[in-house]
Amino acid sequence: MLSASLNNSVHSSVTFGLCFAIHFLLALDALIIVPFSAQMALSTHTTPANSGLLVAVYAVTASLVCLWVRGGENVANESRKLISLLLAAAFFTLCTALLNSFYSLLVVRALTGLCAGAALVLNLNLVVLLSDHHNKKRNTAILLSTFPCALAIGIPVLLFITEHVGWQSSIFLLGCCLVITALLFLLIFMQKHKRNIPANVNHECQIKQNNNHLFNKKLSFALLFSFVVVMSTFIISTQFPVMLITNFSISNTSLSYCYLLSGVCSFIVIQLYARSKFSNRTTSYLVYFLSGVMLLTVLVGFNTSRSTFSAALFILFIIASSCRSMILVTELIVALQAQERSAFISLQNAIQHFAIAASGIFASLLVKTEDNQTLNFNTLVAVATLLISVTIVMWKHVNRLGHNFTSESQ
Repeated sequence: MLSASLNNSVHSSVTFGLCFAIHFLLALDALIIVPFSAQMALSTHTTPANSGLLVAVYAVTASLVCLWVRGGENVANESRKLISLLLAAAFFTLCTALLNSFYSLLVVRALTGLCAGAALVLNLNLVVLLSDHHNKKRNTAILLSTFPCALAIGIPVLLFITEHVGWQSSIFLLGCCLVITALLFLLIFMQKHKRNIPANVNHECQIKQNNNHLFNKKLSFALLFSFVVVMSTFIISTQFPVMLITNFSISNTSLSYCYLLSGVCSFIVIQLYARSKFSNRTTSYLVYFLSGVMLLTVLVGFNTSRSTFSAALFILFIIASSCRSMILVTELIVALQAQERSAFISLQNAIQHFAIAASGIFASLLVKTEDNQTLNFNTLVAVATLLISVTIVMWKHVNRLGHNFTSESQ
């Protein structure tokens, strides 16, 4: 009995470790194209002005597939679909490193977005299914921390490789890592593909069936809340580095260090949150504190005349905003019931992509060019302040709903 319990514990840890690796590699696959896109365009004899298309096609297809994919409740079926999508994403990533035509790269990146977007949804849903009541919030938060981890660790490593042997080698290495991870997942996880789904999942489904009206109301509000959270973050994070470069002439090396430091700190903070047992009240205070830090960094960072101080505030903004976003999304995921959660995970990924795109477009419209060729961000700062404040009000509304929303229905 003790041996069986120990084996189950080890198996669960290994499975979660593989799920973390999958999320990390898929996040890296999405993020690395941003610094690589210009080089990819030049290598295919295309103007760098078209490099944004490589990022856009991935985001659009990932968004669309997230609207269609829904996580199920059968662990064996979910794992089989995940393995197939991982192998497909790995194949298209490997193809990316071998192509010399820009339009072929666009097609392959679009197909990669389809597979990776669906895999991210299924992987997160699988982790939630396999997590017990006490570890659900911790595992969800740790999994979501893969994005700042990929930003802080994965991208610098691949950029270092690219500097010496080219972007093709970095992409090929990423594709090989996806193949290896998929095969390990197949070998280890499928040994126990008949593992029972935790009893609380069926209990949640029964609750959901008896509370259909609440499902629609809760899910709609959760999705709206998620959209505003992402908007309030990316409307500034897309323009803060622009301000540092244009108004302060900060170097690319310095900006890279800013991203590295902010990514490492964000990952550490999220890990601490994931491993702590915070009450709802403590979590709310943490959200309010991080929102206050965001407001302070925006109001001061865009108005100071000291470049070093502004860069430090940029780092602080990235840490506060990314941690707040992860905490809020985690709280929403664990608060929803089983089928609500499945729908939210799928739709939230799509909304995140759409919100990021909308933030970039909206922010660009709010920035004005002065006569001396510097940029005026006053309107942007005012709108961002409003959006951050709205998220605070919406979070207070979530708390006022009490047990009907924020309590876990396990």
